[in-house]
Amino acid sequence: MFVSTVVNAGNYLIIVHDVGNNDFNEDTYRFCLGFTGIDDEALSAQFEVFPNPNNGNFYLRLLNNDIQITEISLYDPSGRLVKNYQGGMLKNEEISINTNTISKGFYLLKIMTSEGLVTRKIMVR
Repeated sequence: MFVSTVVNAGNYLIIVHDVGNNDFNEDTYRFCLGFTGIDDEALSAQFEVFPNPNNGNFYLRLLNNDIQITEISLYDPSGRLVKNYQGGMLKNEEISINTNTISKGFYLLKIMTSEGLVTRKIMVR
């Protein structure tokens, strides 16, 4: 049986019970659910990405020192990961992101923070 419900972004635990053929199996899955289309406006307002459009080099500035960036990922239009930065990287600073080896077009910048996920569209010309 599968039950679908509306959920918020966050960490979830799923327990699957298989009771077919007189056997009982239980699997546990952990996952993090994030959304790419809807951001918390208050969290999104804590970031500046500039210039946009750009030539493959741009900056990410965090405006709130209570938030910590844990991961930055850049994806091309096909969903392929182009660039990834991990770790507790900055508080109230600016990161230079150099992607001048990628093709022109639109990219999705995902910023994972201590407060949630923020996404931004980036245009490389």
